[in-house]
Amino acid sequence: MFKPIASALRPPTPLAIALAMTVLAVGCGGGSDEGPASREGSTAREGSGPEGGSGGSGSAADTSVTTSSLTKVRFVNRVNAFCTREREELLERMGVYFQKHQSRGGVPAEVLPEANRAVYVPIIEAEIAKIQALGAPAGDEAEIEAFLGAQRKGVEELAAQKEVKSRFQIERIFKEAGDLARVYGLKACASG
Repeated sequence: MFKPIASALRPPTPLAIALAMTVLAVGCGGGSDEGPASREGSTAREGSGPEGGSGGSGSAADTSVTTSSLTKVRFVNRVNAFCTREREELLERMGVYFQKHQSRGGVPAEVLPEANRAVYVPIIEAEIAKIQALGAPAGDEAEIEAFLGAQRKGVEELAAQKEVKSRFQIERIFKEAGDLARVYGLKACASG
C-alpha cells in the first residue's frame, strides 16, 4: 500500500547538492563557547537598519559602530545568538525560494544568483545592521568595523555575481569576513 521512502525520493541532482552546500557553508560555525547565548537585544528584521533603512545600497565604508556598554562576552553571546537565528532563517528561506523556482529537472543554475540577491544578501545586511545598532565593546570598535567592512564587501560582491558555479565561489567571497568573525569569537556569523 505504501511505497518505501527510498523509492519515493529522487536522488538529488549535482546542482541541488551544490545549492544545499552553499547554504550550509553560510552558517558554518555555531553558538558561542562562552555559554548560553543571550536573547536580549533582538530586533525586528525587515527594514531595521540603524537608521530605519534596509542598508541595501551602502558601501563597505558605512560599517562604523558606536561604543556600547556591553562586555566582549555579552556582545559575542548576543551577536552569535542573532546570527544563529538569521542563518536558520536563511536555510528556510533559501529552501522556499528554490521550491518556488524549481523545474522538472531540479533548480535551474541561473536561480542561485537570483536567490543570493533575493534572500542571502538581505539576511547578511540585516546582520550587519543589527551589529551596528548594538555597538561594539569599548576598545573593540576597530575589530568589529573591520569584520563588518569585510562582510559588506562580500555582500556587494555576491549581489553583483551573474553566475555562481560552486559553493567555493561564495566561500571565497566571504573568506576575509569569516576569518575576522572567527578570530573575534563570532563563529555563528562566520562565512567562508
